[in-house]
Amino acid sequence: MKTTIAVILGLAVLLGLWWSSSGILLGENVVRVKLRDFVFHIPERYSMEGAAPFWLRWTQGLDDGSNQFMFSVSYEEVRTAVPALKGEGPFFAILSVLSDEELARTRSPGPLERAMWYDVGTYKGRRIEPFGDAGWYRLYHPLETKSWSVLSRYPDPDTPVPDDPDTFYVARCGSRVGGKTTSCLTHALFDRIMVDFSTEEENLVLVDQIRDFMIAKVLEWKQSL
Repeated sequence: MKTTIAVILGLAVLLGLWWSSSGILLGENVVRVKLRDFVFHIPERYSMEGAAPFWLRWTQGLDDGSNQFMFSVSYEEVRTAVPALKGEGPFFAILSVLSDEELARTRSPGPLERAMWYDVGTYKGRRIEPFGDAGWYRLYHPLETKSWSVLSRYPDPDTPVPDDPDTFYVARCGSRVGGKTTSCLTHALFDRIMVDFSTEEENLVLVDQIRDFMIAKVLEWKQSL
């Protein structure tokens, strides 16, 4: 009898460790999410299921919300992985699985990126100013002052636009009410998994670390088929 109890307790401990290592606590409810051919088991504490999106993804050509799932991660959890993180409040994010066609479009410069780079079309007369200490730039639409794009390379119209926008396009940012803080939209992409998320502009210097965190978190939830 004692042996049986010990075995049961041991299995319970192992099960608890497995769930914890998967980012899911023992006994925690999960939301099963199927996005195209991928399945994710997302702990309920992250889910924003049923919440109305308050921002839309900038990436062009994505289908409507049928292949997206909204979730949030606390600043405290992200800060554990990215200690230099600033700000407060949760990270809001949208998880998507792209089709092959969407992935190809995401990996290629679209009309807006080309207009930004070549100073043509709706971005003719664009305004550019240095941003931060990393050699980045803010690029403004000629008629807009309260929103801008952050680029990691100078958009020189005398050179070809890079084949992959992710090599130069960092985020889309805008002033919040009062103009004292800014919020930026960016994304992380791994395989066909896309995570769009928002953060403060001051955290863009940490964007690669935040992207790594977001992808690692989502991969914890991804199930083997």
